[in-house]
Amino acid sequence: MNSDDLAIHTSPKLKSSSLWKIRGKAGWAYVSDGKSFHYSPLWIRYAQPDEYQGDPVRLACAVSRKYGNAVKRNKFKRRVKDVVRKNALEGELGGLVLLVGISNKTKEEVSYSRVQEAISAFVSSLK
Repeated sequence: MNSDDLAIHTSPKLKSSSLWKIRGKAGWAYVSDGKSFHYSPLWIRYAQPDEYQGDPVRLACAVSRKYGNAVKRNKFKRRVKDVVRKNALEGELGGLVLLVGISNKTKEEVSYSRVQEAISAFVSSLK
């Protein structure tokens, strides 16, 4: 098998993953002890530990069942992951541990542009 055959079978996601899941007690401890940012109806808990410098962003989403059915909750999570991934590829979020959630009182669907506004406001607050 030559190198051209290998290029066909490898996924671009495997080459450079820009998002990691929060795993283990240490990651969750950083988020719980970290700072918070609110941009209605979203909220973000975050930390930037020294040992994660240079690592991809670690992300988790928190959505209550009150927000809607599984389709609606998963759509919100996909939107958050996409916006965070795009900002991470621009190098603005390196080494952060993020927990992004939505207010329990929100019933209407949060648009992609609203998620984008919230993450952009968060990124600008870090600078």
